[in-house]
Amino acid sequence: MPLPYKNAVCRGSVFLGNGCGHCERCDEESLRMKQAREADKSDVHVATELSSQAAPSTIDGHVQGLPVAGYAKNVDQWKVDMVNQNKILEEKVLRRVDELFAMFDAPSFGENPPEHQPSVDKRCVAMARTHFEDAFYRLNRAIMRPQRIQGDLA
Repeated sequence: MPLPYKNAVCRGSVFLGNGCGHCERCDEESLRMKQAREADKSDVHVATELSSQAAPSTIDGHVQGLPVAGYAKNVDQWKVDMVNQNKILEEKVLRRVDELFAMFDAPSFGENPPEHQPSVDKRCVAMARTHFEDAFYRLNRAIMRPQRIQGDLA
């Protein structure tokens, strides 16, 4: 079986900070880390695309608000950008929670040894999900600051 590297490599890890930084293994690990960082940066690009979906306004630095009663007709661009960034962050957190819920769909105890059984509390995960959703709802509400509806409701 051929060796994966042509030359001698260190035993360290660039990720852990104890790699030499010059051998083939360190170069390969650095490349994987760079690719992971680039993938993370792609999320920022998505946020830019989301903020550009807002309708233009006649007021500079503002966008047309949602056609929802109680919300301002013109909203500052930074508010739209902030809420869009919050929505992306919320989605990342909720996907992590979904991963924990997926652990409960693992094979039953008979098919899986005890050390591979999920050891998280399903009720606590569900409560955490509710709290995360509530927290992001409140963050976005704090930014957009909807008002009560005025006048006749008929």
